[in-house]
Amino acid sequence: MLKLIKNFIIYSIVMFTVSGCFSPETLVSLKHKILGTENDNPVNNPNNVLSSLSVNGSSFCLTQGNGNRLCWGGQSDYAKTETFSAVPSVLKNKTIKKISVATSHSCVIANDDKVYCWGAGEEGQLGNGQFETSSIPVAVDTSGVLSGKTMVEVYARSENTCAVDSNSIIYCWGNGEYGQLGDGGVLDANRKSSVPVLIDMTLLAGKTIKQFVNKGPASCVLASDDNAYCWGINLVGTLGEGSGNVDVNGNYINSTSPVQVQMPGALTIKKLGESFGGANCALASDDNVYCWGYGGFRISNLANRDTPAIESIGVSGTIKSLYMGEYNACAITTSDVGYCWGRGATGAIGNNNISNQDAALVTPVGSLAAGFKSFTVGSKTVCAIALDDKIYCWGQGTNGQLGNGANSNSLVPVPVDMSGVLNNKIITKIQIDYERVCAFATDNEIYCWGLGAAGTIGDGANNSTNVPTLLNKTGNLIGKTFNSLEGSDYDSTCAIASDDKVYCWGRGSSPMGEPELGTGRSASGYTPTEVYSHNISNQPILNVIYSKNNRDGGTCLQVSNGDVYCGANSSAMIYQFSLGSQKIKELFYDESNDAQCFIDDNDLVSCWGEYEDVMGNAVISKSPIPRPIDFSGALNNKTIKKLVMGYQYACVLASDQQVYCWGYEDYVGNGVSSNALVPTPIDTTGVLSGLEINFLFAKADGGTCVIADNQRVYCWGYGTGNGDISGNAILSPVEVSLPAGVKIEKYSAGPYATYLLSDDGDIYSWGYGGNGLLGNGAAIDSLIPVVVSKPGALATKKFLSVSGSESHTCAIDEDSQVYCWGYGSDGNLGNNSTSDSNVPVAISTSGVMSGKSTHSLISLWSTTCALSFDEDVYCWGAGQLGNNTSTGSLVPVEVRYTP
Repeated sequence: MLKLIKNFIIYSIVMFTVSGCFSPETLVSLKHKILGTENDNPVNNPNNVLSSLSVNGSSFCLTQGNGNRLCWGGQSDYAKTETFSAVPSVLKNKTIKKISVATSHSCVIANDDKVYCWGAGEEGQLGNGQFETSSIPVAVDTSGVLSGKTMVEVYARSENTCAVDSNSIIYCWGNGEYGQLGDGGVLDANRKSSVPVLIDMTLLAGKTIKQFVNKGPASCVLASDDNAYCWGINLVGTLGEGSGNVDVNGNYINSTSPVQVQMPGALTIKKLGESFGGANCALASDDNVYCWGYGGFRISNLANRDTPAIESIGVSGTIKSLYMGEYNACAITTSDVGYCWGRGATGAIGNNNISNQDAALVTPVGSLAAGFKSFTVGSKTVCAIALDDKIYCWGQGTNGQLGNGANSNSLVPVPVDMSGVLNNKIITKIQIDYERVCAFATDNEIYCWGLGAAGTIGDGANNSTNVPTLLNKTGNLIGKTFNSLEGSDYDSTCAIASDDKVYCWGRGSSPMGEPELGTGRSASGYTPTEVYSHNISNQPILNVIYSKNNRDGGTCLQVSNGDVYCGANSSAMIYQFSLGSQKIKELFYDESNDAQCFIDDNDLVSCWGEYEDVMGNAVISKSPIPRPIDFSGALNNKTIKKLVMGYQYACVLASDQQVYCWGYEDYVGNGVSSNALVPTPIDTTGVLSGLEINFLFAKADGGTCVIADNQRVYCWGYGTGNGDISGNAILSPVEVSLPAGVKIEKYSAGPYATYLLSDDGDIYSWGYGGNGLLGNGAAIDSLIPVVVSKPGALATKKFLSVSGSESHTCAIDEDSQVYCWGYGSDGNLGNNSTSDSNVPVAISTSGVMSGKSTHSLISLWSTTCALSFDEDVYCWGAGQLGNNTSTGSLVPVEVRYTP
């Protein structure tokens, strides 16, 4: 089975050219590009630096002695000078005025009064004319109804978005199956729009919008005539217009146009409740609360209503404010007394009772007798700011969301712990989302507590906390404060900082896999990270770094101001971070984990990505920007010489010539059956006792190996080459079963087999042996190394290098000739045959390779390319071989270049 390489999806690409572009006219030899003349032969010129071959994703590349790179394969039939493409930022040089966060997408209004969105887009909810997800902000289309409009409010909700302009005109986009677009069209299961549409303004003409509620099944507005108008899903009466809007079977009909909510008598509405359940409520002109819709979510008697009915029976006094959650509602009277009603199972009513309740007095506790300023109602938890500025919470608290140092529910208000980070702080706003609470204080800082999975607390850890914790500000946030606590939904939160830019934290992708944070990656953010708002600058490119892991691609550009732009390949640069004067030396990328690490010019390692066990830091884990691995423990005072990454783990060879690993327990090599979140020494009490490590390499089949100073090989994980048949991971290093006296100088770790080159020029291989991949004259697997055969003219020759791929393997002998073995149906073996071979066979030298000597080669999938001493490149096998055709070849062909 061949390994699949994921496509890296990008949007709105703009080219940033490093070298000059060219058109495919006359194709010439690559050596003309490299050397300038036919006679300038590096073999006769010891000062000429030889070029090198590499792979980047599905392409082959030639890096010249002067650092220029030419690539072919993938989407190119011939060698092209490499160019770099960056996704442009629509928010570059813009500041943010408003933000709205939904479950899987978010939208902002920038200082140009236009709307920009990111996240899930399959229903058109990003409004940019596409039905595609975007990991970075995209501009909402302004070529139609939004042309010339000034947007003042935006409301993101599930699969829809709506916005209001300066003239109180409303526009919506996204899923319209149930009338959510409000444009007066026909109800249609396939109705959706990826660009804004004007809602039907028939009933709203001449009115201004005082309030917009867009969280529940229906969208509702409070207009300047103090009436409410709703459209969309009419779930058991959520539109509030009465029983007239039903079909012949008595089922309520959804509405594609706003309809007026029918308040009883001559009552008007002061304020709509911010509903996100199946019911709506409003504070009416008689200072009572009226609700309609699905009673099972909030209405006290659990009865459905298709028109508003009074809800605040039992409230003593005049209601001045209304607060709503998913299952409960609360109100505060003019006497500052609080009442709650609805679901009581977790104690959210706050009256020491767990039954469903009509409006019931919140039980005063301590200073609460002084009264309330405000409520925030979550799905099962309620928090309040008291008149004395203390914070109280009640209801569900099993993940610490009551903030009182406990992890249990409370049926009555309990004081939030204000002895720590909240000491002497005054809270002005509280948000409750799912099972976490965040608060904004007058010091312009944000504090969170409760469930911390995927970084939702924002303190740099993946832990829940039952006391308030200060948001951890790193990177571009250092030295800045927040303007307010702006938007939060379920498991991600965003806020506008004092630089008027948006920073988000929490889970990086929705349950359906859509990126949520707008950073260009799906990695969770354990600390607030700036939403993508950059472009490649005009500064010179200082550094181009290519991934050195498993051929999955991965490229980073570093410009002269230290900004770094990374992507899956050179045509997909996404801005990630700024390093200032720090420089990347080597980059490593493991696609299966969506994780990347680099070694910098201080020989230290930083990592970023989605899989937390590969981050090497127990404090700051998943991250869309690099975080240093933990150097405070086993790596203290050590620098890094080599880094490898594999599936769910990483290892380093340190300056003390020892290896340290972290990640999933099967691959850590420390003899312990538990994950390691920080670098941990591998077990050196056994076969490695007293030895130093010279080389470290990862095997794609799930194992890691070292070559010690005795030139013997030791492995752990899976496929360790010692004959183990258990199928279980080997937790401590074991010696590979090589013949006595064999000393290893080089290695090549292919996806399915591992190859070791000894000092006497023999190759030993183990792993998958189908199609003759091990080269030992058989076509069967082997758990221990077998020697690669040397038939015919090879019998007395030494091998100098070896390169393994998914299907075949090639090697160079001491005469600089190439031999291949394994799968041959695509011409992989280069010997003018489509037959497999379980022993090495010489590639054809009767054509372009006549008289050529090879100094390096590299194999990928069903193709191999070789670099000769006179700096020509030749390829054979399947696909695009760089000779200006997309047809494979059974024999080597010369890679061509267009000057």
